[in-house]
Amino acid sequence: MPDTTKSSLRLIGALGAGALVSVALGVYGRTHDPTFEAAMTFGFSTQLQMKAWLAMTAAGLACVILATALRLYRRVGSGAIFAALIGVVASSAMWYFAQDGPTY
Repeated sequence: MPDTTKSSLRLIGALGAGALVSVALGVYGRTHDPTFEAAMTFGFSTQLQMKAWLAMTAAGLACVILATALRLYRRVGSGAIFAALIGVVASSAMWYFAQDGPTY
């Protein structure tokens, strides 16, 4: 088969799988009553605390990736300092919500 046919079949397959998942979730949501409880917290006390820790971890990893990429391409300069400052501000905000933030 030509490459365009294969890629078209892949796209149709991916869209079909997405449509099936969407319909299945819609049917599940319509037939089950909500419990208004967190589905999983992975050992954290609240779901908000879990989200804050995961977001802080992701932001930290993004800073590490940015710093190593800048070092790899020898472009370490003011951009790395700016990214580090953003990381510090974002992590302090996430820490606030994880520890002392408002309760919803």
